[in-house]
Amino acid sequence: MSLAVSAGTYTVDFSAYASLNLSNRDGYISIYADGVLVANSERVFGSVTNRDRIIYTQAQVITASSITIEARYRVDSAVTFTMKIRNMIITQTS
Repeated sequence: MSLAVSAGTYTVDFSAYASLNLSNRDGYISIYADGVLVANSERVFGSVTNRDRIIYTQAQVITASSITIEARYRVDSAVTFTMKIRNMIITQTS
């Protein structure tokens, strides 16, 4: 999920319902600004097999030019990560 923004300071909130198909595996969500991980935005999502759970992360992004802000996920190997009802709210704060 991504959105292009112009120069400014932004608060980025991302949330979703998510589940993993295997126990003892992890999923991760993070916020990226122009392809670079925003510091301290990565959150780990531990598995409860096939049960939806709410995942959430927030970050502040400051840019002097137009960039793309996106939420990404990654998983441990051999895991299916299902995400539903995704929300990304980007608020310009200055």
